[in-house]
Amino acid sequence: MACSKNNLFTKEVSNQLIALINERPEDKLQIDDLVTISGFSKFYLQSFFKAHTGISLGRFIKDIYLNHSALELVNSQNTILNIALNAGYSSQQSYCRAFRKKYNITPGELRKSGIKAEDFMPEN
Repeated sequence: MACSKNNLFTKEVSNQLIALINERPEDKLQIDDLVTISGFSKFYLQSFFKAHTGISLGRFIKDIYLNHSALELVNSQNTILNIALNAGYSSQQSYCRAFRKKYNITPGELRKSGIKAEDFMPEN
């Protein structure tokens, strides 16, 4: 299937959104923020992002924040509750559930394992 100009454009926009989210995890960008930044409608932004990445924009954002939180667990002494709240979760319990689902280990187990940040590079 040939790429149209629009398809190439939306792929580039998807790549720029990915870079923006990855580079600014402390900003806790959400879909509505990305809609404002991009100028696209929420529906269109989410549709073309999923078409180009195979993952929903909301899931991608959550995964990025979960990845950054995993690195924070091994790099800092912040409490798991503070890390959970910083990652956008409303409770430590919901954070631990999502973390375990993604990594098959709890945040506490990861921290106790003594693994170094360079040895734990989570996948998106």
